Amino acid sequence: MIKNSFRKLNTITALLLCLCILLPFCATGRAAANDFDTQIIEGLEGHIRVTLSVSGHANEVILEPTEDNSFLKGATVLAVMQKVFEEKGISYTLKNGFYVSEIAGLSEFDYGKYSGWMYTVGGVYPNVPMSEYRLNGGEEILIKYVESFEPTAKTDIAGAFVSGIAAKAYTGKGLTQSPKVTFENALLTAGTDYKIRYENNVKVGTAAMYIEGIGQFQGSIKKTFSIVLGKAKPKVAAVSAAAIKLAWSKVPGAAYYRVYDYNTKTGKYTAVAVVKTNSVVIKKLAAGSVHYYLVKSCFKNKAGKEICSAFTAADCLKAAVLCKAPAAKAAAAGKTVTLKWAKCAGAQYYRVYRYNAKAKKYTTLVSKTTALSVKLQKQAKGTNVYLVRAFNAAGGSAYSAKNQVKVVVK
Repeated sequence: MIKNSFRKLNTITALLLCLCILLPFCATGRAAANDFDTQIIEGLEGHIRVTLSVSGHANEVILEPTEDNSFLKGATVLAVMQKVFEEKGISYTLKNGFYVSEIAGLSEFDYGKYSGWMYTVGGVYPNVPMSEYRLNGGEEILIKYVESFEPTAKTDIAGAFVSGIAAKAYTGKGLTQSPKVTFENALLTAGTDYKIRYENNVKVGTAAMYIEGIGQFQGSIKKTFSIVLGKAKPKVAAVSAAAIKLAWSKVPGAAYYRVYDYNTKTGKYTAVAVVKTNSVVIKKLAAGSVHYYLVKSCFKNKAGKEICSAFTAADCLKAAVLCKAPAAKAAAAGKTVTLKWAKCAGAQYYRVYRYNAKAKKYTTLVSKTTALSVKLQKQAKGTNVYLVRAFNAAGGSAYSAKNQVKVVVK
């Protein structure tokens, strides 16, 4: 927990917060019984024991420690005070519905501008009003009059440790962070211990954030974070035996995209294209070749300087150009012909044909297989000619007579 040295409230805040009760009207004199009945939480099991005492100016005893066992768990300090005061005949005034300003004729400011009524639970000044502090049982409550409670100096939040700040991708809107702020190993709470203010947190560049102390903290901490163009994440949209089509989602803030072919052996990037669309077709590629592509999102600022997304080799996409029709080998055993072929780069499946030399036509024997071999039953006697082609979502591989394979069936 954070040390009490910086958790204590200053006098004015303490007097307002600690004794504020949030009632819709001022009440003077004794409270009626039904006023505090509504403060008791009903429906919870088991009564609890609490002790209340009141000390006035110069520690004058106004109420000796008084034990009460009639409340249920969850009752508020205000409910206890009202009930006990009613039973003991002690007068009090609720000023403006915010706090107790007078008890037994002793009022705030009677002994100086910092004098007034406060309360403790177990010797600790709570940072919530009496109407919100709920009891679990066994607490010792003291309502006391203070005459010289000087405002306590606030703690400088500059001594806090801030983590969890990261670069953000440009979206066109104000970007924020959710930092972890700790002070003396205690986690601080946004809205209670600090608030955050931002500057230049929309455009690509460096944004500033100010963690400003509130409550028991003062001062501020300045942190910065980068706003960068998001990365384009390409995928293979189509591929043939001579070209690859890449496509990606539009990156907010990007005016155009630079496409590179990355050489894994040399570590060099070769420019392939610059496009304003979110797709590109890369042509004149060798059949069966394997490539690694990088797509950078870019724009130019007002000064004409090009700004592009950051990247590493891990951002490259591996893409294989579809091979030409794979060279097959054939063997006959009786009327059964076995065809085998090598794996084809970029292929999703294979198709097997028989070729009729007289008619110059291909007849499909196997329309789709992911295997690298196939057995053809009951083949005709004589010389048979076959062709194996590779296919993917974009279509089939290129082929010619040199891709045909012949076998004699006896």
